[in-house]
Amino acid sequence: MKILYKSELYSFIGNICLFFNKKGLLNVSINTYNNKWIDKFFPDAFIKPSNDNIFLTQLKEYFSGLRKEFDLQIILLGSKFQKDVWKSVSKIPFGETMSYIEVARNINWKSAQRAVGNALGKNHLLIVVPCHRVIKSNGNMGGFSAGIEVKKKLLAFEKEILND
Repeated sequence: MKILYKSELYSFIGNICLFFNKKGLLNVSINTYNNKWIDKFFPDAFIKPSNDNIFLTQLKEYFSGLRKEFDLQIILLGSKFQKDVWKSVSKIPFGETMSYIEVARNINWKSAQRAVGNALGKNHLLIVVPCHRVIKSNGNMGGFSAGIEVKKKLLAFEKEILND
């Protein structure tokens, strides 16, 4: 049986739920408990609460405006394409955005913006892998698994921190 640890943090965008093990951060979800993800990758997991860990500390720092990038061991669970997308998106600086087509070009899949969007929809490390920073070429928001309003709030928060 695998042991997973769980932490929760309430923020201005709602309840953030983290799952991790001794090797790294596995899942960050917003306003949802991701049972499907746990069942898929860790069907026999035993979940223990943990309120004192580096993952929770760094997210608290992010939401207080003190942290602009994460320095965490993360575990990416997905296809090679998805991992390439998530790694590319992880390089988008705090407070900045990039279009789906730009992400596709960064990973040498020039016309794969829809596939990029699909990969971002499966991002299991919200905020830490900042898919909220990816928007449409025309400046519209595009999608976000936690909802467009949450995406708008995160982008506005980051811009406000940079302007202070």
